[in-house]
Amino acid sequence: MTETSPKPFSASIFISNSQESLHVLQTFTLELDLHYPKEYRPDREALLDHLLRNPGPNELPPFALSNSTQEIVSSEDPTLIHEKIYYLLEPQRPGHHPLTFLEMSFLPNDSAQTEVSIASPLSFVDILPATSNEIDLKALISPLSTLSTTEPIELEIDLRAEIQKDRSSSNVHLFEGKAVPWKPIGALMLFLVITFLIKQVLSRKKSVLSIPASSRQMTALNEAEQSLAYLKQEESPSPNRDIVRVFMSQLIWSLRHYFESEFQLKTSSQTTQEFLDTIQKHPTLGLAQKEALLNFLQIADRIKFANYKPDLKECVEAYATIMRIEQGSHRT
Repeated sequence: MTETSPKPFSASIFISNSQESLHVLQTFTLELDLHYPKEYRPDREALLDHLLRNPGPNELPPFALSNSTQEIVSSEDPTLIHEKIYYLLEPQRPGHHPLTFLEMSFLPNDSAQTEVSIASPLSFVDILPATSNEIDLKALISPLSTLSTTEPIELEIDLRAEIQKDRSSSNVHLFEGKAVPWKPIGALMLFLVITFLIKQVLSRKKSVLSIPASSRQMTALNEAEQSLAYLKQEESPSPNRDIVRVFMSQLIWSLRHYFESEFQLKTSSQTTQEFLDTIQKHPTLGLAQKEALLNFLQIADRIKFANYKPDLKECVEAYATIMRIEQGSHRT
């Protein structure tokens, strides 16, 4: 079980059969335990996309979804919702696979508020190759047996003549009347998508839920430190790509919350380019610090959009850069 915060948003994950060795085709349940304010709701579609993401263009995803259910549990805090989501997963290939939702987004019910994201908890599961006892080859290759017998069907003369009539022209008219009006439907869908996008852009400019930025900054930094410890434990010059993506996301959010807490800048709702412009124009940062941050953000974008896979040394240097900025920029 692993857990992430800050309050009032928090998430934990539990894995069934965590004390046993799992095999390919042997299903297990992943339980996601969420706590969040009543004014928000989790982005369930994004959660599932991140969980079942394809690690590479030519790689099979580690897991397939067999089923999912959810339930609302009574909460001790009347202002919070306690929700549990159960994912029944089927391993697709052997290996030491991470289980993570990357960034977990919570969507506001009121357009006056903006989306809130927290870093996902991280866990691992070892999948072994399927054994011969688990694969029933006979059931897969044997033809199906039939229990029915063939019986003759006799038709009266009038019914046979009715069936043999030429109905080609009547069928054409029938299908013309049932044609789907694709053009009006397409125009309506385009209008709804544009309206949704405009609403999302406008909502990002609204005020966020009043969680202290300093608390969010320290939480993200602590979680980044834990992810870096996972990477070091692997003792591999080429770290796991999924863990690296989570690690870099945690560092970026720590940096955003730091600027928001230390200098009262609204960096949490800024785009990457807006955030970069804010850093470049900030009078407190020296030239060397700005260059280090620019290099860090460029590496983060390459990891996110170009499938760049940094080595362990680059990850350690990225963490050290953020630590130097957050611990020393206000004294520069």
